[in-house]
Amino acid sequence: MLREVRGLGTLVPEDIHWIPAQTAARVDKIVIRPAFGTTRYGHLEMSNPELQRDVLDAEYALKAAEANYANLRVQVDSDL
Repeated sequence: MLREVRGLGTLVPEDIHWIPAQTAARVDKIVIRPAFGTTRYGHLEMSNPELQRDVLDAEYALKAAEANYANLRVQVDSDL
């Protein structure tokens, strides 16, 4: 069903909701644009190179800790 309504003036939202971000980022892609006149929100894909680097550093630190744990486990088993 298609409904067209005409009138004078401009369509403006009653309330604007801003969602604060915890970190700075840039918008890579707009997946869904918000629809006018509905309560539907848009969907964005964002990225932050600093956070991506921090994630990689944490993954490498985890792998190093797991390797250290395996090494210590072998040493303890051989000492026993």
